[in-house]
Amino acid sequence: MTGGPRKPLRTALTALLLLSAALGATEMWLRSKSMPLSIVCSQADLPLQSLLRPSDSCHHTLRAAADQVIVTSAGQIRVKTNSLGCRGDEPESEPGAGTYRILMLGDDVLFGANVLEERTVPARLQQFLSKKTSRTLEVINGGVPGYCPLLSFLQYEHQLKTLKPQLVILHVDMSDPDDDSVYRSLLKKDREKDELTCQHPSLRVPQKSLPGIVELLKGSAIVGRAMECLRQDVPGMMALPCHSSGQHRYHWIADYPDDLRLQVDHALSPIQQLRDAVEASGAHLLVTTCPVLWQVTDGSTAPKLTQSCEVRGKAPFRSRFPFEILKAYCQREDIRFLDTSAEFMTREESDKLFSSDCPTLSSLGMALYAKTISDFLLENPPARWQTTRREQER
Repeated sequence: MTGGPRKPLRTALTALLLLSAALGATEMWLRSKSMPLSIVCSQADLPLQSLLRPSDSCHHTLRAAADQVIVTSAGQIRVKTNSLGCRGDEPESEPGAGTYRILMLGDDVLFGANVLEERTVPARLQQFLSKKTSRTLEVINGGVPGYCPLLSFLQYEHQLKTLKPQLVILHVDMSDPDDDSVYRSLLKKDREKDELTCQHPSLRVPQKSLPGIVELLKGSAIVGRAMECLRQDVPGMMALPCHSSGQHRYHWIADYPDDLRLQVDHALSPIQQLRDAVEASGAHLLVTTCPVLWQVTDGSTAPKLTQSCEVRGKAPFRSRFPFEILKAYCQREDIRFLDTSAEFMTREESDKLFSSDCPTLSSLGMALYAKTISDFLLENPPARWQTTRREQER
């Protein structure tokens, strides 16, 4: 029968063309949704990778002048950054006449990828303070996913001190000791300039060329989406390599942790360096912290998050070790410190203060954190603080 064998061949070719068209359309759609095509920082959530870029001085920063819709488990959140790589509108190069400028430094808790910009901790702090004072206030969001005191110090030194804030607030997160262990090996001191840098590995080591098919798959948004689904559905099996220390991110919050004194000391030591840099500019430093979910409740409201963060043991953990260590360190270094954990632990339905999808605060929790900081500043105005250590020594 003439043409018989050609019909299956035509059908197969048609199916192949339709499949190719569908894959191409899917690839373009996922790229338009800003799906991450590479991992810039293993300590940041996958949906945020497209907002990050490697840095010569701070390991990674937010992309400047970005305007993207991030698809997270909390929904679609629009994220805009200014020319300095900070979330929010473009600030003036210097505070305006009569304006009191506050710069907040820290990680995902400040950046607030799971909430709208006006509901982040810095935005809430500005709202609360503005209601209680007639002075013009400006709070700048310097939070970057995956940051710790080390990277916040470098960010201030290399990028943000030109903003000339009068007050710098550093948020210390319960994940910071583990984050610090990931970046510390990349520290480098320029003896000529007498400055520290933490260069991203991709900028330091020449990249080896990969086979064409591997490069194609590596850059595919479809492959990236498939890997994300596997990571969500099979935690651990497809986990990102996040922990150079061999410990999970929240190991030190447990009731009976291993001896992590050296690791914790390393993580906190940049706070003193930040204090010196801030006071050299005539400004003040305030260190703040808040608890994570498992220090307040048992985590049963977030079983997938508890599993993915490798939190084991009977929660809520009752150990005060992290808060006591932070308080003792700040007292020793004569740094103002605010522990907000009591506000979180005494609230009814405290589980609602935390996101059930990512290890950060919910919108309600961010408002509480900002309100507690606002109350502290109103009761203890920085103008009454001893201005700088240098002036104390005179």
